[in-house]
Amino acid sequence: MNDAQGNACPVLHCRFDLAGAGPTDVYAKLVDAATQQGTIMCLNEISGWLLARSSGLPVAESAFLAYIKASELPPFHAGALPATLANGTYLFFCSQEISRTQATGIIETDELLEEQAHWPHAHSTIALDECTGNADRHLGNLVRKAHQDFALIDHGRLLFRGIEPCWQGDELAGLLDHTFDNLLHYNLYHCRNINSPAARTKGFTQCSDSAVHQAQDMRSVFFEISFWCSKLSPGSSAQWLDFLHQRMHRANVFLTQRFGLLNLIPPHALAAAAI
Repeated sequence: MNDAQGNACPVLHCRFDLAGAGPTDVYAKLVDAATQQGTIMCLNEISGWLLARSSGLPVAESAFLAYIKASELPPFHAGALPATLANGTYLFFCSQEISRTQATGIIETDELLEEQAHWPHAHSTIALDECTGNADRHLGNLVRKAHQDFALIDHGRLLFRGIEPCWQGDELAGLLDHTFDNLLHYNLYHCRNINSPAARTKGFTQCSDSAVHQAQDMRSVFFEISFWCSKLSPGSSAQWLDFLHQRMHRANVFLTQRFGLLNLIPPHALAAAAI
């Protein structure tokens, strides 16, 4: 798959013979390991998968990195591929294919938005994306498995700012208070014209409760994220993990702003949330 399907880089649909699992269908996303942007996007993919899975959100059953020889790749017709690594291979971030309903049919956008609004994990996902600065949760990054049943994919553009698809380690501190577009929140509320104070308050409460429950679970994978930081972007783990910790710590403040509740919540409640 290439940019004709909305992918900024080559994505392979392939099969691996995995130890303990046997033949497994996966989607493999090419990593430009020679550039900082490429390695950070790979680190984002790893972090997003680990954080979502630790929070109990539906994601691919397994994920891993793999080296594939250039000679094993099919032709790619949407521009030149980056240079191979020294051993003639490319690095790929791989995630197990997510099973889908056998007959999804053609679903109109409005119907899809309505299904997502009733998806049990919708507000938990808004909370996760708020804490990780993920502005890329568009309709295509929620895989429809069945009616009102979705799974999360594609975390490569965490901290997406304008046309910049990734962060740099020494810039993370400056992004702690940055407001990131939250497309799932936008789809569930703005696109559906849900603006009543009662609805906003209920949505905020659901997201806030999710953020509280997610925080401890997300910290449980910080060591694993630190390991991959050391492999892909040495020296970035402290800043990246501090960013995640601080964003989780301030989740209520960000979500209050997100739901437009500044005039609905007493000032002392905001002060308490910021402590």
